[in-house]
Amino acid sequence: MPGDLKRMPTLFAYMGRASLTRHGMSKGEQLACSTARTPIRHIPLFSRTLTPSQIFKTTCGSPFSQEVARFFNTKHKGHYRIYNLCSERDYNETLFFNNVERVYIDDHNVPKLREMLDFTANAREFMGADKRNVIAIHCKGGKGRTGTMICTWLIDSGLLESASESLEYFGDRRTDLSKGSTFQGVETPSQSRFVGYYEKMLNEFDQQLPPRKVLKLKSIKITGIASVGEGDGSDLFMELRQDGLLIYECNMGTGTNCEVLKYSDDDSIVIKLQNCPNIEADIKIMFKTNNKKIPIGYDKCPFYFWFYTSFVEDNRLYIPRDELDNPHKKKTHGVFRDNFGVELNFEDVPESF
Repeated sequence: MPGDLKRMPTLFAYMGRASLTRHGMSKGEQLACSTARTPIRHIPLFSRTLTPSQIFKTTCGSPFSQEVARFFNTKHKGHYRIYNLCSERDYNETLFFNNVERVYIDDHNVPKLREMLDFTANAREFMGADKRNVIAIHCKGGKGRTGTMICTWLIDSGLLESASESLEYFGDRRTDLSKGSTFQGVETPSQSRFVGYYEKMLNEFDQQLPPRKVLKLKSIKITGIASVGEGDGSDLFMELRQDGLLIYECNMGTGTNCEVLKYSDDDSIVIKLQNCPNIEADIKIMFKTNNKKIPIGYDKCPFYFWFYTSFVEDNRLYIPRDELDNPHKKKTHGVFRDNFGVELNFEDVPESF
């Protein structure tokens, strides 16, 4: 970690964690730009990055939101740009003189790789235009989507070199040990995975999308299935989304669009997909259920994950339990045990497709 960054009190804002009367700041200023330890106005401006994680939790136009706008328009008038990452939340951008950029990301999900590149290019151009410029990044809770983009910016700007460093740093700066020991980093494994993809795009593909790769998903192997619901996958069904659009479904209980093979000797099932279309780029796979014995988490499903086809190697992608969204949480480990994981097997599709 670079020495200058290591010595910084903190880089990130986390609303509501600081004393609202410290350092002579008003309540609105503290809520808009506060950290678990130090108000952002005391941070060295070499980074010039503000991250008010819950600035817009109430409807803009309220006294609270007007106070937030007053902070930016007083402290950084003409020199700020806000990035609203919420797909589900709008507000009156005129309060901020329309200095707001939108990146539409669903809660507990990831930005598309193209959106990550567009965001860093936009932020890079703005931050380079004037040394007084600052950027503010927010979603609803200031953890998953916000953390994903902040970590991406930390890598892009050269403040940190790797995805692992940026993810650790963000979580450390956001965790308030006076409130608890739980690490308050980026929300889901898929979000961390996409920060890793960005590092690869930066280092291996000159800040460009990787070469296109079209794949045919042939089968999915789920290990450690015995402790999940009925133990044979018959209470699961699957959705596959490409670029956010539903393009394929199968049901393991009814055999719709799939054949399920059970292997009791290694506690696994293999789902052979039928009629699955070719896939490419940003892919989301969700496993759903109606079985109340299986814990439901984010996106109202037991487990899901995102990946990008160009980063699949040797036509195989294995995702262990702790890298699956929802089973990564300790409270689910009574059902999703150590050996739980998902293996995707593909075949190449000729370039003509």
